[in-house]
Amino acid sequence: MTSAKRNLISSNKGIPIGVFRRRLKRFQILKNKGKTFFNGGFGTSLPKYLHQDQGENLYLWIEEALFLHDAGLAQFVDEVEKEKEAKTSSNLKTLTTKELHLLLQFESGVDLAAYLTFSHLRSQSYRVLRHSESKRAFLNQKPSQQQITTGQDKKGSLRDKHREWMLHAPPPKLWEPCSPSLSLAWDVYAPNSQFCKTNPGPPLFSVLVVSYSQPSPTFSQMKHLLSEIETLKIAAVADSGTVVMFGVTNFGVPNLVKRNEQDDESDEKRKSSA
Repeated sequence: MTSAKRNLISSNKGIPIGVFRRRLKRFQILKNKGKTFFNGGFGTSLPKYLHQDQGENLYLWIEEALFLHDAGLAQFVDEVEKEKEAKTSSNLKTLTTKELHLLLQFESGVDLAAYLTFSHLRSQSYRVLRHSESKRAFLNQKPSQQQITTGQDKKGSLRDKHREWMLHAPPPKLWEPCSPSLSLAWDVYAPNSQFCKTNPGPPLFSVLVVSYSQPSPTFSQMKHLLSEIETLKIAAVADSGTVVMFGVTNFGVPNLVKRNEQDDESDEKRKSSA
């Protein structure tokens, strides 16, 4: 460890340090101090064949790094800057908020509206993961159809599957009205002791991100999506950055005519008994 790196870490006691790995498009945690990631459900481990760098097998998506940076809970450096520091022993420069936003847009491909939704949910202590179609297809299968190892290796098999799902999860995008299908952005979990980031299970709800100023998805599109997931929420993001969440269910509209007939029958029974 160089003197510059020691100075950076010593001047930020208790704050984790992460470096951006461009080939993985993730931040690798070099020094995991405290319980920020464990308690908050941040980060994930990569399959062993991808974790070849020095440091911990704990990686953050760019949206997670930006959220932690804005909250003052972590600091991050670029891989190029880290290599430069190792060669010249110069001071290690941490990434600014602007630089992290540029990485979010150009390196990760996450839309700003999708990140604002992520930040909105995270600020309410929800656990938020990128949506994976492979994971959804697996969870929609019957238990007898789920090809997983049984016995003591069952937990490890599910953990490996989840790592692969997160590895190939696409960057969350803003839904465009011209798109023929609804692409979900986030899977959201309750912030309780049952959440396990290595095997979180079915989400509490999934999120579709739309623009507040653009047309909404059609009724048939939402109905088709609700046939595949249990709970859907639509995040409408305004140009000002305001996020409004709408819950969508498939319970239908109650039959008011039938309810009125039942009320009339109840009234007649009460009158006759009187």
